[in-house]
Amino acid sequence: MVKLELSRYLFSTSSLDTNVSSNIKLWDKLFQGGKCLNNMDMVMKLGAESPVVIFSKSTCCISHSIETLIRGFGANPLVYELDKLSNGKQMEKALVELLGCKSSVPAVFIGEEFVGGSNEIMSLNVRGKLKNLLLKANAIWI
Repeated sequence: MVKLELSRYLFSTSSLDTNVSSNIKLWDKLFQGGKCLNNMDMVMKLGAESPVVIFSKSTCCISHSIETLIRGFGANPLVYELDKLSNGKQMEKALVELLGCKSSVPAVFIGEEFVGGSNEIMSLNVRGKLKNLLLKANAIWI
């Protein structure tokens, strides 16, 4: 029953995400061995998919700036734009809980670990530690 309701939700025509293949990928990640992951587990699983994962919104200029900063080092982050995902609202709630503040984006995972939001990323960059973190995660090589 849960799978059926969730499939209706993920593939609804009212979804902002018109890319069915991305919904199918999310569907596969939601269910592992027939067990439905809760929102926090799903965020953590998605955050471990790539050396750098950014949860963002397409309209958030801070998210765009953080993505640009990380790309400036030569990394190619996997970006999930929550406002374009059918289950983005639920993921956003989990990120608010994870970040412990009002704003859910950007939320950055580096090397399969949650690093934080824009303040943490900017602080790491100012202290010269962001590049080393990206190197350690094999997100960049030089």
